[in-house]
Amino acid sequence: MYLRAVVHHLTGLESSRWRVQLICRRDRILDAWADDLASSGCEVHRLDVARPRDLQRIAGLIRAAAVVHLNLAFPSGKYQFTCAVLASSFRRPLVVTHQLALALPRRWKVAMRWLGRAASRHIAASHRTRDYLIRELEYPPSRVVVIHHGVDADLFRPATLSARHERRRVIGELLDEAPWGEDVLFTCTVARLSPQKGLFELVDAVQLMAAARPNLRAVVIGEGELRTRIEQEIGSRGLERNLFLAGARPSAQIAEWLAACDLFILPSLYEGGPAIALMEALACGCAAVATSVGGVEEMVTNASLGRLVPAGDARALAAAAEELLKDPDARASMGRVARERVAAEFSVANTVRRTDDVLDEAAADRRA
Repeated sequence: MYLRAVVHHLTGLESSRWRVQLICRRDRILDAWADDLASSGCEVHRLDVARPRDLQRIAGLIRAAAVVHLNLAFPSGKYQFTCAVLASSFRRPLVVTHQLALALPRRWKVAMRWLGRAASRHIAASHRTRDYLIRELEYPPSRVVVIHHGVDADLFRPATLSARHERRRVIGELLDEAPWGEDVLFTCTVARLSPQKGLFELVDAVQLMAAARPNLRAVVIGEGELRTRIEQEIGSRGLERNLFLAGARPSAQIAEWLAACDLFILPSLYEGGPAIALMEALACGCAAVATSVGGVEEMVTNASLGRLVPAGDARALAAAAEELLKDPDARASMGRVARERVAAEFSVANTVRRTDDVLDEAAADRRA
């Protein structure tokens, strides 16, 4: 999900006066993502800091940059810190976007505190992340600004009634070998199959709901290292007709599936920002149940926008989902309000504009 946010930022900045060059590690997981960016016109350099020749290329690119912008989806690693050290050595202005802020062991805190001093500006994906950076890592408050991720509200939008019916028919035939009508209760989760996303709690919740609602069809869109374990859990509980792992899907198809479902469920154990998948679901007019983690509370600010439950509590997740699944009027009202808020406050254009301003400030620091 965070890769989609980076794509939005980079393609948006690329269309402005910035010439964007992306340094991206050599990793097959990132191949399709990097290819998409390259096809959009962004200059993509696939380099590995462990290779001396690649490291020399990275140093050359950083030395020539007006501003260096790091995107951290985890506190950091050798790749990001190498780039940060090079930027500091060459006295290039450094901007760091923090996607997640987790409880850190002492050795990580030392490194992240150095990064706080080395960077001219920090962008936090949520107010909670900003508070963590300032309180726990002692970042100067004046250097840390909150910029939420933006959503492509033209791509992620509600479906017409006829489009919804057709999409449900096709999705059912693809996953369940039978078309899904309006009698099916179709929930959707978009998440990497990783420990962060709370998918075993989702399995527990689906089992609780399916006992009373055999017409429940829960779909998880995404891929990851836990696929085999989750498939085993689904099989051992006899949930093959209730819970489907749909794998990775293109953004356009994700948008279509979200607009066709009855409810979006986000069971994450932790997040940094409001969770891009949640924002995209709300843009599609989905009613949502989400765990109260990271910046999710900054997106679902009241009951008119969704339901929040504690992380790791499968019973609470199931109860909140059940409440909305049996109340189509509440879901419809919630979806309308959510769509209006996302379109008005969380657009890609707004995110890019504010990021552009921060990069300008960093460049001005260098000139001063």
